[in-house]
Amino acid sequence: MENYSSKKEIKKLAIDLEKPLNDLLEEAIQDLLKKYENKADEK
Repeated sequence: MENYSSKKEIKKLAIDLEKPLNDLLEEAIQDLLKKYENKADEK
């Protein structure tokens, strides 16, 4: 049974880590899109 609970804890930890990482990726993608939009406007 201990193995099951540790798998559950790892999954929870992965989800906890995933959230800020996803936020960071989303922010980075938005920044890149803005840069490309600005470059397209300059041409």
